[in-house]
Amino acid sequence: MKALGTMKKISLLNAVLLLFALNVSLMAGADDDPTPTDKWINAYGDSCLLNGQPLPVGAIIQAYDQDGILCGKDIVREARHYGFMPVYRDDLYTDTVEGASQGEPITLKINGLPTTHEGPDSIYWSKNGDPYKVNLSASQVISMNLTSPAGEFAFPGQVLTYVFQVENTGSGIDLYDLEAVSQHGWTATIDGGTPSEYADAGEIVDISISLAVPSDIFVDITDTLSLTVTSRMDNTVSQVGKTVTTVVATSAEDEYSIIPDEFSLSQNFPNPFNPETVISYSLEKGGEVRLIIYNILGQPVDKLVDEHQDAGNYRIIWNSQNTGRMLPSGVYFYRLNVGELTLTRKMVLLK
Repeated sequence: MKALGTMKKISLLNAVLLLFALNVSLMAGADDDPTPTDKWINAYGDSCLLNGQPLPVGAIIQAYDQDGILCGKDIVREARHYGFMPVYRDDLYTDTVEGASQGEPITLKINGLPTTHEGPDSIYWSKNGDPYKVNLSASQVISMNLTSPAGEFAFPGQVLTYVFQVENTGSGIDLYDLEAVSQHGWTATIDGGTPSEYADAGEIVDISISLAVPSDIFVDITDTLSLTVTSRMDNTVSQVGKTVTTVVATSAEDEYSIIPDEFSLSQNFPNPFNPETVISYSLEKGGEVRLIIYNILGQPVDKLVDEHQDAGNYRIIWNSQNTGRMLPSGVYFYRLNVGELTLTRKMVLLK
């Protein structure tokens, strides 16, 4: 409520001083919305520009009163156009400041950035329902930085989740169009089901993608998952991130259901590796099994197996960690013990 404009200005001054002390900006982000009231004017435009080009679909128009209160918001649905956008007045019923005062000038922004009001109208809060045509133009730096996750090993039928990160290194709110493609046409789904994502200036947004590995894979294979991120504000600004999935599969004869006729330890794959590798071994009869990783000094750094196992073929993925900490590059040994039988092989972690 703003029965007295002076009271509003004093309370807002205190708030501004507090925000300044905390180094907090008054600029609203993409997810911020005004508080609706029962009084509003309407703002619209049909010839708006961003960087000299037609204002793109998805751009955000924001209205502020002179104290920096967000009192209107619209998302562009047709290039060059916005509105009708309600610009709310403060109500008379609550202590919360929701919007503008009678006669107060309104400031309009594009993607949180200052604009030039091209007219033909000058917008201020007059009386309920009044329309104002205000075409806008603004300049925005459009840039991004896309970071890809490390690749992973997987087995047939497994669903992996990869998290890409895109940082808005530009000067205002941006909207990114997303496209995830698997090299072999496997199902790649952007979590949340949205093919686009807003990011405030300086914000880092996580893009989670679920990759479904088909169950009918019978040979080891790699697949490259590509994520293309394109700015809606300038579609010439685009980056592609990639990550590789290595699928460790059984053979068509389903070798892993066959009881082996010998005790064996295979060479890890891949080798050298970073950061994961697959260790395979075969047991012709069951027993107490221990599979331990040693460094070049002969010190144990990880215990992969320490249990009774039946006869069969086994595969273990090692992630080159020791109690959650990544191990340094170098030569390592993996030793398989079953009863009195022991086999050892060498592998190289290369970063």
